[in-house]
Amino acid sequence: MLTILSVLLFLLSFIHFCLAVTLMGECLASALNIKKDENFNDKWLHTSVSVLIPAHNEERVISQTLKTIIPQLKSTDNIIVIADNCTDCTVAVVENMGVKIIERQNDLLKGKGYALDFGVNYLRENPPDVVIFIDADCNVEQNAIASLLIFFGIFIAWVKFAREELTLTTLMKIPLYILWKIPLYFKFLFKRENQWIRTERDDI
Repeated sequence: MLTILSVLLFLLSFIHFCLAVTLMGECLASALNIKKDENFNDKWLHTSVSVLIPAHNEERVISQTLKTIIPQLKSTDNIIVIADNCTDCTVAVVENMGVKIIERQNDLLKGKGYALDFGVNYLRENPPDVVIFIDADCNVEQNAIASLLIFFGIFIAWVKFAREELTLTTLMKIPLYILWKIPLYFKFLFKRENQWIRTERDDI
């Protein structure tokens, strides 16, 4: 008798759990208005994308990263690698793959924030519709770039890249995609409708 009751209680608890998860997912999707645009494929074809990759001495891994990104882009898109104070063969590796690379050397202003700022400034003359930042040692999953664009527009973020001790770049407005459960490297200030939301690097 106790065994039957235990099984029934377990099943009831499991059903409640499933309902709670379903409702939570529906509420979250409703709150963020996350849905795939019916005209996504058409918009994708007419949306220009630039991928910025900051790289500091990444000769051993950069080629693999590029191999996972290149097949996902349209002919009108581009990848720009920012060689940041490199002392190895990163530049040669990237050039051999036919990818655009820009170099910066600055003994005082070092780090990813400065490299990305350099890349963004490079794009100002011919700005794309979307800019995506990817680390030089990332293997990007198949269709990840197109999937990211589904979520662009959910948040418009005022972003300032920062280390613990100093601010690295100026405030800029960019579309932002959030990958949950990955710690933030920087501080972000989101504006959704009329509400400002500030997060620290470990809030996500």
